[in-house]
Amino acid sequence: MAATEKTGDLLRELDTIDTREDDILDTLLERGSRLQRIVDGAEQRSRTVTVGDLSAVKESLGNAETVIDELQGRIERAVVAAVPANNGGPASPTPAPTFDQIAAGLRERNAEADRLRAMLRERLTALEPNESVVPRETLVPGAEQSPGAPRTFMLKSKPMRGADIKRFQRVLNKRFAKARIGIRIREDGRYTPQTALATRRVARILGISPADLEHGVTPRLRVLIRKPKGRRTPEQLKRARQMRPWVARLRKRYPMSARRPKPGNTHVPRPVKPGGSARTGLAAAIDAGGGRYGRIIVREAKRSKLSVPLVCAVVDVESNFRNVFGHDGGPGHTNPIKSPQGGTLLVTKERYDRYVHHRDLGRGHQGVGPMQLTFGPWQDEAQKLGGCWKEEFNIHVGVKELAGLIRQHGEREGLRRYNAGASGGHEYPGIVLKAKRRWVMELAGAAATPTPKPGHTTKPKPGQPRTFRLQRKAMQGRDVAAFQRALNRWYAGRKIRRRVVVDGRYGPDTRNAARQVLRGLGVNSTDYEHGITPRLRSLVHGSRPRSARQRQRARHRRPWVARLRKRYAGRGHGDKRKRAPESSAGVVRPLATPAGSRSEFGVADAEGAPANNGTDRHAAKDWFAPGGSAVEAPVAGKVVEAKPSRGNTGQVFGGTVKIQGADGKVWVFRHVDPKVSVGKRVSAGERVATVTAWRGGSSHAHIEVWKTLSGGYDFENMLDPMKFFGKWA
Repeated sequence: MAATEKTGDLLRELDTIDTREDDILDTLLERGSRLQRIVDGAEQRSRTVTVGDLSAVKESLGNAETVIDELQGRIERAVVAAVPANNGGPASPTPAPTFDQIAAGLRERNAEADRLRAMLRERLTALEPNESVVPRETLVPGAEQSPGAPRTFMLKSKPMRGADIKRFQRVLNKRFAKARIGIRIREDGRYTPQTALATRRVARILGISPADLEHGVTPRLRVLIRKPKGRRTPEQLKRARQMRPWVARLRKRYPMSARRPKPGNTHVPRPVKPGGSARTGLAAAIDAGGGRYGRIIVREAKRSKLSVPLVCAVVDVESNFRNVFGHDGGPGHTNPIKSPQGGTLLVTKERYDRYVHHRDLGRGHQGVGPMQLTFGPWQDEAQKLGGCWKEEFNIHVGVKELAGLIRQHGEREGLRRYNAGASGGHEYPGIVLKAKRRWVMELAGAAATPTPKPGHTTKPKPGQPRTFRLQRKAMQGRDVAAFQRALNRWYAGRKIRRRVVVDGRYGPDTRNAARQVLRGLGVNSTDYEHGITPRLRSLVHGSRPRSARQRQRARHRRPWVARLRKRYAGRGHGDKRKRAPESSAGVVRPLATPAGSRSEFGVADAEGAPANNGTDRHAAKDWFAPGGSAVEAPVAGKVVEAKPSRGNTGQVFGGTVKIQGADGKVWVFRHVDPKVSVGKRVSAGERVATVTAWRGGSSHAHIEVWKTLSGGYDFENMLDPMKFFGKWA
């Protein structure tokens, strides 16, 4: 070794040799145990271990000659010490030392060597403070390691990869199997949050302190996890015994199945990948009903065996489907990282790190994220999974803890304890259960079947009839025109003065007419929630007989058909409107989806309208609806502005439509695709735009009400839209 090498490099190489020494000792002791079994034979009782027995191993480890020579010297000294002097008399047979005794001696010597190495490191650090002599076990993330040396596994933005990680994942799976726990992680050679969680669990099973894993999984820890026998300290053994009840609960939670679990089949949430598989019907219904995180909520509710409406209600009540901080005040809540009164503070990684800093200084807790995790251990668990500031991990921990409280205390008490701990929060269960009933209605009929993305068309096999769905580019064809004629025949047969235009295009008007006709025929709404299938169209055409249940349901709906007949009475046959305008205080409902019960008017918003006090405010209502949904004029008036769409990505997306009514008020629709031009006179209920299919989140129309056109985009010139939309919440 060159004399110019740095002290830190030499010490790291010494640690590498020490790790390899453990492997050498395992090989030597295994060879010695095999020889011991031979010695135990009747003919070879007096045989002892010699250097020749170990020569094969010595030759295969030429680059560790110093270590092997030292071990050979230890073995020879142990043998000599075990043979007593006989004063020149005949040699008396003396049993050779067992390898357990040799192993005990080696461990004792290694402990002394570790102590001396620590003293050496301390002395060198004092003498050379500018040298990097940090031991490998305490390397911080990002520190360089010697080429070819065993590395420390850490979580990084780009996961570490390699065959060594794959071998370690295999060791973790073996540890779970030995503990009779039905968890098996994916052996893909990538050190991901799932592997990190499995490592912490195995370490806890073995009694390893969490502090030992604080700076990553070092080579020494991996050796301890791989072969813990004879290596654990008394403290670790004691801690492992104390963990037995926790291991039993883990075993009960993840029982071993008769079939071997597939790799990666653990309870750890997998991040939702943008542009992944199509959303389920429930997930799409959540987003359409004004919620967010549909995929995550459906997945976690299924995993924790909670109802999807209940989870939606909790997220709705806690955060209104936003990733924000709470705003608890009063004594003990001096943490400055919180949402302001009347406003929101979004949760980001940087803000969460600052929040934890103040929290650990004793300045109080705040709710964090969609589930408003307030309890410190819950926040830390989500952070270890990948980030409490990330929606998927935040919801995962919140739903899991909520499910545990409900199983233990019942629904109402579990909800109360989730919100307020052991005391307080007595009004919270009633608020959540009321919201749950609303979400039950919102999600009624939403089947867990894939819903196609906007613009995506499922291509049927050649010659196979297709399913009609609303697409960004409308489906067209003769089959659509034939279906439109069948719809008109049904209306004419029941003397309903409504007709759809037979243009061969499947748009919102044809879709809504199809739903009306199918309802009148007694078809369940869940059957056409995700499109008009060929089987359903055959019912409208009359080529397929209806079931007894459908005929019975149609008889019960005759009063509804009568109301429909009255609703369209007096209209001409060519009227293209899909329904009579539903109005409230002279204002027509602009979108068909629920408006949502909460008013967002006046909430602090960095991108909102400027107010006189210098604070920007959210002066509108975000009405959530699927992309492509029709937006209708709430009042009759004149189109004073129609800006084309700016695209469907980013925070500024879609176009703008402004309609000025006879009373001077201006109705502004943003994040929409205009279907009218400036100067056009529109009637109440006439389609003026469609909702832009936003790729950055849940699609919605941003609706503002201005007092006057000249007042412009100013908070004092705006009215709360919920004063007009409250009926449709």
